[in-house]
Amino acid sequence: MKKSCVNFIFIAGFFFIAASCSSVFTGGTNGKVVDAESASSPKEGIADVQVYVYTNVNTRNADYEKWRSSNRKSDFSPSSDSGFVGHASTATDGSFTLSKIVWEKFFPEFGKTADSCEIFMLFYHPEYSLTKNSSNVTVISDSTSAYIMQELKKTHKTTNVDLEIRNAADSSLMTSPVTARITVPQGDGTNVVYEQAVTGNATIPIRYPRESNFEPEISVEIDSGIDGEGYPNWHICHFDTTTPNYAFYAENEKFTQKVGGLTTSVKIYLKKVKLSLPRMSGRYGTGTDSHPTYGDETANGCLVEVDGFAAGSVYTRQEIIASGQQTVIRNGVFENLGAGISFYADDSDPYYTDLYFTKDITVKVGGASKSISVKCGSDNDTLDVGVIK
Repeated sequence: MKKSCVNFIFIAGFFFIAASCSSVFTGGTNGKVVDAESASSPKEGIADVQVYVYTNVNTRNADYEKWRSSNRKSDFSPSSDSGFVGHASTATDGSFTLSKIVWEKFFPEFGKTADSCEIFMLFYHPEYSLTKNSSNVTVISDSTSAYIMQELKKTHKTTNVDLEIRNAADSSLMTSPVTARITVPQGDGTNVVYEQAVTGNATIPIRYPRESNFEPEISVEIDSGIDGEGYPNWHICHFDTTTPNYAFYAENEKFTQKVGGLTTSVKIYLKKVKLSLPRMSGRYGTGTDSHPTYGDETANGCLVEVDGFAAGSVYTRQEIIASGQQTVIRNGVFENLGAGISFYADDSDPYYTDLYFTKDITVKVGGASKSISVKCGSDNDTLDVGVIK
């Protein structure tokens, strides 16, 4: 029992002495990151390089290897449990300053008043990859020391893909969101896939290895969601006005295009798979027209049918003619017929080949009817069917 007490006192005393020897220090460093292949003198600085400082070499190396073993599509960021103690971004000339690097030492090199600390660094830029510091760096407490000159060699190019997703029926930009997936070959048999939600248009930066004359041929896929019948809401199609060719892409067919330079414009055209009738307007024309009253008021309230579907009813509309401010009464008016009526071009094969799908329909009002051919394909289509009598 006496021996155990002695051991306890010894251990407690050791930790007390160790704790009393622990001190916290701060120091700083600065430097510049330059392009290793720059022909100017001095070498050209690199802007927007992310500089990370660690006090533990193993932690720094673990973060480095983790990112290197990933697909490298995402920008580098330290692990959440990393021991990095400082971060800075380089200015337009490549310079950076880390003014407050903090470390703790149990037995400071110069007693409790001063110490030195070796730091370990990572430099990241999308076009220069991730690099460790090329030489040892030691900082001294209470000072900004150890000016660092770090050279980086460009490894990747960045091209901004200006993506436009258009409705083939009227060439307007899509107003409903879709998911775009861009597959970018890396020149070594591997690909990097960029995925982004797009409504109409977006700029998507992509990266690929820097090689002489290497311009990757990207492929683009569009996911517009699936309807209740298992078909896509929209599907990518050809848009060749010369041939012409507006057919849907086949199941294993992909849109491809070479990219390069700072910016490449990419246009994707989609067609609706499940179609909607255009919004139709017109007038039920029984009765005689006598200015300023048109049509037969007894027609008002009559049901309008489109291919057997109840599509609305006729009504009276008053209009004011600008010249003279005279009121005109139009009886038997109908508008927005067909809204909400949707269908497939063919239940067995809904993928029609033309820009529009032409559908023959019959509009019935009261005892009159009219057969017309309508173009379907755009949600924005409207059609004046004239007078039905």
